[in-house]
Amino acid sequence: MALVQASEAKDSDADQAFFLSSYAVVFCGTPQKGFPNETLKAVVRGQPNEKFVRSLVQGADLQWNLSEGFDHCFRLPGAQAVSLYGTIPIHPKFGHLFMDWKTSSRVATAVPADAAIFTMPKEKGVSSHLPINATHFNMTRFGGKANFDYDKVAGVLRQLAEDGPETNRTPG
Repeated sequence: MALVQASEAKDSDADQAFFLSSYAVVFCGTPQKGFPNETLKAVVRGQPNEKFVRSLVQGADLQWNLSEGFDHCFRLPGAQAVSLYGTIPIHPKFGHLFMDWKTSSRVATAVPADAAIFTMPKEKGVSSHLPINATHFNMTRFGGKANFDYDKVAGVLRQLAEDGPETNRTPG
């Protein structure tokens, strides 16, 4: 959302500088195609982010506008997008809330891989997808540097930094 807003802020030098210097984006369990199951909303009922999550269900106006806006604005030469997604099922406490109405089966993760993966057309840039051995809720929390997923994510971030344009690098 920040990149879309920065791309549209034509009268702000700071926002334009932020947008133009963004050559890569890392999505951490982001529902690119919206949350596939409306019952997910039950998990956030009464939570501070309830309204936001409700607006990200597949087909919701905000979800569609964000997706279209990002696709339109993120067209920088050599752009890279990495999608991280959790592979561990939701805690059984919430399992009954994650039913797929089409098949009446349990949905394994809060944001399934096919909803979390962002793919750019090849002419726009490079997309990669990285499964993380975690639930959606703890996928960016690692037990330490010895954690296998920590090493994978750190490697991706290092590679993105190395691949970035020379003008985006900080001396030292």
